[in-house]
Amino acid sequence: SYEAFYDPAEPVLTVKNSSIRYGYGVFETIKVLRGVPLLLHLHTQRVLDALYTLQIESSQLSIAAIQQQITALCAHNQCSAAARVR
Repeated sequence: SYEAFYDPAEPVLTVKNSSIRYGYGVFETIKVLRGVPLLLHLHTQRVLDALYTLQIESSQLSIAAIQQQITALCAHNQCSAAARVR
């Protein structure tokens, strides 16, 4: 369940979002071992570069915020020992 991350009563994306309107998006897969997302700084930089290229707002993204969400997601799914996060 994603309720801990998103309120199911609130829309995550609107019809004005370019990922919905034009199919824009960014995709990364991050390996997690023993609760640590590997090479997170490289993944984050690739995501930020791609968002910039697509002119998608990214001012609220940071390595710390992404790591916190990955850690919470892995804990929630009981897969902190080894996982691939998308």
